Amino acid sequence: FQLGFTSGAVASCLSSYNINHLDRFFLSGDKGFAEMQPSTGYGPIKGRTHQGELTQPVTIHQTVQMEEMADIIFANKKPIVSVNGEEALKDLKIIDAIYQAVKTGKKVPLTT
Repeated sequence: FQLGFTSGAVASCLSSYNINHLDRFFLSGDKGFAEMQPSTGYGPIKGRTHQGELTQPVTIHQTVQMEEMADIIFANKKPIVSVNGEEALKDLKIIDAIYQAVKTGKKVPLTT
């Protein structure tokens, strides 16, 4: 699928969790690229950009999420990101627009 932006930029996208266990994230733009492979597992994530290798500590994102939820519930901590469903609704509108575009073969405009 493609996403067009008001600036004129166009993002050509492919997303799948079941493409032969590819476990890869790749982003390419007119000023460089970024890649992570593996990108979703529990071990070290290896990454590089047009400027060289990325070195990041191993962080298991599910652990971070669970610790954050526990702090919100038990310590009355304010969430880092709003948990009212607003961001999820934005995602669902984009996914719905992709389905509509596939069905009709036409661009589907999105508003913010």
